[in-house]
Amino acid sequence: MASLAPSRAPAAPLTREQKLALAGICSGYFLVILDAIAVNMALPSIGRDLDASLSTLQWIVDSYLLVFAALMLAGGRYADRFGPRRVFLVGLTAFGVASVACALAPSSAALVGARSAQGAAAALMLPGSLAYMRQVIPDPATRSRALAAWTIAGALGGMSGPALGGILVGAVGWPMVFLLNVPAVAAGAWLTLRSGAVGTVARNARGTGIWGPLLATAAVLGLTMVIIESPGGLHKLTVGGVALLLVAGGSFAWHELRGRRPLLPPTVIAQPSVRAAAVIGLVFSFDALGTVFVLSLYLQDVRGYEPLAAGLAFVPQPVATALGAWLIGRRRRPPLAPRAMFTAGLLAAAAGTLGIAAVADSTPYWWIGVMVGLVGLGGGLTVGLMNDVVLAAVPGEESGLASALLNAARQLGVVLGIALLGALAATAASLEAGVRVAALAALAVTLGGLAAVRGIPRHAPQ
Repeated sequence: MASLAPSRAPAAPLTREQKLALAGICSGYFLVILDAIAVNMALPSIGRDLDASLSTLQWIVDSYLLVFAALMLAGGRYADRFGPRRVFLVGLTAFGVASVACALAPSSAALVGARSAQGAAAALMLPGSLAYMRQVIPDPATRSRALAAWTIAGALGGMSGPALGGILVGAVGWPMVFLLNVPAVAAGAWLTLRSGAVGTVARNARGTGIWGPLLATAAVLGLTMVIIESPGGLHKLTVGGVALLLVAGGSFAWHELRGRRPLLPPTVIAQPSVRAAAVIGLVFSFDALGTVFVLSLYLQDVRGYEPLAAGLAFVPQPVATALGAWLIGRRRRPPLAPRAMFTAGLLAAAAGTLGIAAVADSTPYWWIGVMVGLVGLGGGLTVGLMNDVVLAAVPGEESGLASALLNAARQLGVVLGIALLGALAATAASLEAGVRVAALAALAVTLGGLAAVRGIPRHAPQ
């Protein structure tokens, strides 16, 4: 297990093989974030073309994120067992196929199904890529800088998502938002294969059965159903969601405690830094993506902005994330100790969310950009460091599972943020008031995340 003592050791330069592997890994993460963000700009058009209600639009976003989060742990196990490079390439290829299915979907139900397939592919791709990075770039100092590049790649996906989504929806139509993934998939696969860095399979990595992933997926599905459908009152979907949550959640708890092959082995969840990073990741995603969902609907449906103009309002968020990650990654070590960095990131996100809560019909366009930029800066200060802390806390043979746990928590935060904040906005007197209520709820969750900072190590990973 890696030490957590402070280090000033310079990072070794990347070899050609490492650069190609890192480029392939970054392209996969770019895709994951791009697809989560760009679809928000297409929601009004999808709603009109496929006659979808607000709750259906929430499912179009959340079906991808829900399956992504629920199957991430299984994806991490598969990466450790079968080799991260192989699992990453399988996920990347499946993501491209599912993207084409999304573009060709003839109905909202078909689109929800294709988005779920995208989520399953992403659940293989993301933990496989991070475990592959640890194998290909074993030096901690060099890997810290590589993780900064990985964070920037995700920020670029978020940065280009609103603009590209707005341009494509306005010029061609919403299916092009999904077809845009195909060339990125081809580029990522080519770079990974060209790198020649195959990676290894952990000899003592355990497999995972089918029941753990299925029960986890069912439990999160039940919770999401309750949150999304509850504004409509007590009906069969709400009751079904409660029943599914209780049955599947209880069965999953029993499986983890008594089953022979639990998804979360004690060696991983016993690490305080892993648990703390997972909670903070969930909180950031809840805030950043949940408020984007509500604001994107508000800007288009209330203020009447075209998709491109609405999308450009969110560009400062990933720009600030990339800037923060770049400033940290170019240094030998972060300017502050990890605990202080996480605290600063959470407070920056809280300040931006408080500013979003003040949005009204008379609020200037630039104000929204500045506030979402503050939220993005919070992510830039912590996302790369978050992965660094987790990868340093576990043995190499469990790096895929540990990174999967962190990123599952982050995606679960997006699912819950969109579901809960969307439900709060739907029950408000107006969408303008809904933005205010949703932002205040996100603010409370973000400030609550400060309690988890105590589990972060005092010193930088080495």
